[in-house]
Amino acid sequence: MTFHRVSLLTYALVVVLPSSVRATPEDDRAIAKQEYTEGTREFELGNFDNAIKHYEEAYRHRDEPVLLYNLAQAHRLAGHHAQALRMYKQYLLRSPNAANRDEVSQKITALEKVIESERLARSMPPDSATRPGEKPSNATSHPPESSHTTPGTTPPSTTPPETTPPATATTTPEAMPPPATTMPTETATPAHPGRSAKVAGIAVAALGVGALAGGIATGVLSQNASNAVANAAKAGQRFDPAQESRGLTDQTVSIALLAVGGVAVVAGAIIYYLGWRHGAREGYRRFVLAPPATSDGVATTSLGLRF
Repeated sequence: MTFHRVSLLTYALVVVLPSSVRATPEDDRAIAKQEYTEGTREFELGNFDNAIKHYEEAYRHRDEPVLLYNLAQAHRLAGHHAQALRMYKQYLLRSPNAANRDEVSQKITALEKVIESERLARSMPPDSATRPGEKPSNATSHPPESSHTTPGTTPPSTTPPETTPPATATTTPEAMPPPATTMPTETATPAHPGRSAKVAGIAVAALGVGALAGGIATGVLSQNASNAVANAAKAGQRFDPAQESRGLTDQTVSIALLAVGGVAVVAGAIIYYLGWRHGAREGYRRFVLAPPATSDGVATTSLGLRF
């Protein structure tokens, strides 16, 4: 009986308890941030294989296309051309409007050429070795040298003609960048998500405020004209129809300006809010430019992710 109780307790601890404790989105975010930080540090030190492991673990906990780009960069610099090509294509598939789309497309083209060159090199027939005293398989046979030569003639050379090996097209991948000596600096995204909408919202709201001010001013003029007509009637003065007409016109203009101004202020506030919300949603995605490490004139960078 005691044995069965111990077994049930062990089963509960090993199977039931872990299944009831599940990772929350906050846990995934924290793990992804830690793995991303470690991967970026390894990338800057030139340990690309280690960077790949950390970036892969970060991507498992947080589905961010930027991590696919960093994986592609690490694979390419580690010499894993096929994996780098696949990661670059996945990155463009997930981010069709990426700001660095042209750069990634150029890398894809270069990698496809490298992979094709490697395939052609592997398909070439192997070079055959010759034993001492044997003629190469492609050497031209010569008749045996006679023990007697005719005066005035030169005996044929027994040394095979020197041949130049055919040139093979090779493509050297980008050299590994030197380790970073300074910490990466963050720069704001050039896109400024939501900024144009916020500016437009402010402009529309400002026009609305101006219209409201004009409506209030013409309303005051209309009220003054109405008071003047009423005072003249009480004093027994002559009725001025032009003054009454101006008052009615000012009243109509005041109502129109107040209506337009109110609508413009509300519309501007809505536009500004939409721009602010878009910026807050996309603002955590920022490009982090690592210290440029050039190789063959090409700057090698990694994309940073803000958690």
